[in-house]
Amino acid sequence: MTYLSNKIYILKRSLKEKGFFFTFRKIILFLLRPFVILVKRNRFLIEIFYGTFPNLKQKIPIFKTDSESLKLPKSDLVEKVRYFWYSNIPGAFDLDGEKISRRDIFVHGGPDPNFTCPICQKSEWLSRVRQKNLFILHKCSEAEKCQILCSHQGDELWTNFHQNFDFSIGCEQKLPAPKCLIISPQDKNSVGGGFYQRFQKSRCEQWMRVFRRKLAYVCQVDIIQNPVGINWSNYDFVFVPNIGANRKFFRPSIQVIMYGHDFWPLEEKGIQWMIDWLKPEILLTPYPSQWKEYFRLSLQTKIVFYHSNLAW
Repeated sequence: MTYLSNKIYILKRSLKEKGFFFTFRKIILFLLRPFVILVKRNRFLIEIFYGTFPNLKQKIPIFKTDSESLKLPKSDLVEKVRYFWYSNIPGAFDLDGEKISRRDIFVHGGPDPNFTCPICQKSEWLSRVRQKNLFILHKCSEAEKCQILCSHQGDELWTNFHQNFDFSIGCEQKLPAPKCLIISPQDKNSVGGGFYQRFQKSRCEQWMRVFRRKLAYVCQVDIIQNPVGINWSNYDFVFVPNIGANRKFFRPSIQVIMYGHDFWPLEEKGIQWMIDWLKPEILLTPYPSQWKEYFRLSLQTKIVFYHSNLAW
């Protein structure tokens, strides 16, 4: 009864704080959990649900999906910063007389593309870099949001808003920097969302904050959910997080980097299934010994230790 009472309490709290639809989805996912576990433990079912079915649906017009690529607006400021950053231009970036160094960008990121108002975009970025509230008083539809973000700078209670590397999203052929394609499915079995959702939100998850900074430091990024209609020649390498429930796609000729975290060989047959058909050149993981012990890796796969919670 204690377990049941605890579940009821959680649902009541969720209904009050998150609303009906969030709670309803949580209930449905909980009821479907036995079926999901059954699929994850059976390699044949995994091949059907993540390989055969999605490919068949893609051939039927009414079920056909696009790549669902993450697109952000590109302002003049964002384009200038991208050119400055990825072209390795020496010196500091001039923001209307304010000098922003490359170290400033490495630590705090660039302008937030989600702001379409140039005044908001400038004041939020400068507040973030200087770590103090430099909001420029004005009126627009984004001013209230901008003012709140500016007020969080310099406050250690809001460190997740002290950096933003969304300027790296969107690959351009003209920029002299590597181009990365991240193929990350939406984790429909997770109420909080999977890698795709965490990638685009400023949560207090240190590993994603560090990962976003490292990625922006070395390359431009496109991130998609569905591996369909991809022109592989537009990219230098592919990054794929192995969640054991990735949609199967044609293995490209460019380099594949896989990230592996949890290691459950008995409960998650999809992890080994994905390794077998993708055969990555590089496996990044915080647990190299466990992955080498529990999974069969290709001889061409190089295991690289990746401490996801440490900055460079």
